[in-house]
Amino acid sequence: SAFFLFQNMLSCKKRCDKMYPALELDLLEALDLSIRQPVLYFQLRIQPCICINKLSQAVSQCIDFMPQWACRYDESSHAWLPLTSYTIIDEVDDFDFSSWDITKHPQLQIQIQHAQGYDDLRIGCSHVLCDGNGAMQLLYLLCHFYNKDSITVQNERNLSSLSFIKTKKPIHKKPK
Repeated sequence: SAFFLFQNMLSCKKRCDKMYPALELDLLEALDLSIRQPVLYFQLRIQPCICINKLSQAVSQCIDFMPQWACRYDESSHAWLPLTSYTIIDEVDDFDFSSWDITKHPQLQIQIQHAQGYDDLRIGCSHVLCDGNGAMQLLYLLCHFYNKDSITVQNERNLSSLSFIKTKKPIHKKPK
């Protein structure tokens, strides 16, 4: 099988060159990574076959937009840390994500299985980094970049837009 390895050190450093701290909701999914790997999967059938070069460019643009996809998750610092080299796209005979570990590998993995007249894709993404809606947004973003659509996007990860998250209010002391 052919691997698409993004080993260009300058490119990797440009993309994921710092630590990206996890947010409060990210930590819920990262509670015990020794027991389970919190990941979400999509399976897609593409007809006709997918263009690997276009997919590779689309993934690269997604990483430029959100560098955490190319980082590993570090439990001790609760942050995404840069990788010097990584593989995201892999052409396989059988889908197998058993060796994927989000503490050692990128937060995004794509496996492609070729067949006569179509390709099956299985996309895995870290549930620590995104929820189901975030995974769908990633899929939309990949499609836009793959199709070279002109879009304006903004990377914003914050809790202020989640109205159900309440900040702690100060405890009022009894007057003396």
